[in-house]
Amino acid sequence: GKVPKRRALVWPLDPPLADAGEARVRLVAIHHRVLRPAADQPAGAVVFVVMAVVLLAGLTSVGFLQPLRDFCMLAFPHKEGLKQLAGLLLFCHAIEALNALYVAKKKLKLGWGASLGWAAAALAVGVASLGRLNRLANARALAGSFAGKQE
Repeated sequence: GKVPKRRALVWPLDPPLADAGEARVRLVAIHHRVLRPAADQPAGAVVFVVMAVVLLAGLTSVGFLQPLRDFCMLAFPHKEGLKQLAGLLLFCHAIEALNALYVAKKKLKLGWGASLGWAAAALAVGVASLGRLNRLANARALAGSFAGKQE
């Protein structure tokens, strides 16, 4: 198959390390910060708002979203169109969440808690979190920095 392009992941040590003993503590903190589930901004916020509005309008009878339902009936004259769109969005985001779970667990070798966090982020904002996760999965390690196979 196609080998993904790998990029170096650079993290500045600011402020500089005071001594070698501080290295492990700082690197563990950086590791947790880098691998914490997150989404690209502002795409994550936009996707989350659109997803929430479509789900609320399509699956509930919240009164203030009636103008959106009316507009959708004009634009797409199908009685269940908005409900079907909401279902399609949920289905697509569920597939993205499964992909995120696979990448986090198998490629990044994260624990279940972190992997499920990435899956929840993908379920909420879809591709906005997958972009960051895939950049982490495709980052290359510095030569000699791990005891695995070298590229």
